[in-house]
Amino acid sequence: MLSKLGFLSTVTLAQAILLLFVTLVFTTIFHPEEVDAQNIRKEFADRLAPMELLTGESNAESDFSAVGANEPGANVPSTSQPEQAEKPPWHPNPLVIGSLMKLAEFFQISQNVLDSGPRVVTDSNGTPRLDPQGRQMIIPGNSILNVLLVALGLRFFAVALAALTGVSIGLTISSMVTNTTQAVLWVPLVLIPQILFGGVVVTVPDMSKSVRTFSHIMPSFAAQRIMDTAALYGLTTPFLTNRTKTPVFLTSRGEKETIEWKEGNESLSHSYDKLSPVNMSWQNIAVVPGWLGQHKQAEAPGSDWSHKEYRDTVESRHDVRFSKGTPFWSLQAVQFATGILVFWNVACYGTILFGLVRKQTGK
Repeated sequence: MLSKLGFLSTVTLAQAILLLFVTLVFTTIFHPEEVDAQNIRKEFADRLAPMELLTGESNAESDFSAVGANEPGANVPSTSQPEQAEKPPWHPNPLVIGSLMKLAEFFQISQNVLDSGPRVVTDSNGTPRLDPQGRQMIIPGNSILNVLLVALGLRFFAVALAALTGVSIGLTISSMVTNTTQAVLWVPLVLIPQILFGGVVVTVPDMSKSVRTFSHIMPSFAAQRIMDTAALYGLTTPFLTNRTKTPVFLTSRGEKETIEWKEGNESLSHSYDKLSPVNMSWQNIAVVPGWLGQHKQAEAPGSDWSHKEYRDTVESRHDVRFSKGTPFWSLQAVQFATGILVFWNVACYGTILFGLVRKQTGK
């Protein structure tokens, strides 16, 4: 039994990983990641730059102040100080940037890498905020290696756990049924709920409370939560729609999408807010289902009681856990989902042992 289990698990894992790579390859060909082709290389170079280049600070002052105040040479000007303060300009390695861009493009996590870096805190008008010492306030980010390991590792982790759970469910059905007809009847009864309650066909906010509760024990739902976390890890919360019951998440930078068409001889065009490519993951993770729609619509500046106008987008909503600009680092959903998948594997293998004992004893 153990040899059969090991063989099936190994083959299924290999098939699942291969299917993931095939999906990524075809996605790159037919639905590539949309990025700013003109500036993407510069943005990756800035992401790799040392912190000193972002803050504009240098270590020359701290090196000078390290000299003791009571030492004889403390107040003597040094002719070599300017030479020590000057550092060679930082130049990014083209090979490193190119490799990072290709890797991020293949897994479609370019925005995750860019958003996860340190950021200068700014006011609503874009002016950098300063601390009491007059220095720019910096929100520390995460390392590129951390983002790559988590965002990519969670994808493979979800696929592997889902594959192992599928093997355990299949073996459970085999151990419980007595003929082929029963197996044929049981398989769709197990698989169809995985599709319906996984959080893809119907997103979490649109589920009723009872359906949502039932979905939380589904292995497909748990695997999808891990994939959702992988898709969001490192991203900053974007603008949200203001006048929809279910929040719709736009892109991190608020890009526009222009549609052009013709009516007769007249050429027309219109720009629309671009939808986030991971909007479904944002809805599954960030929206509070119990508070869905509990949002006071924000009015546009200049509107009065006689003529109210509403904004199209807002920075925060009562039914969304995060406000605009908040980086997503939470792995709480992964922990809960992993527990659900482990529970399914343990329960299935316990059922398998029970079924085998029953068949051998004839009871």
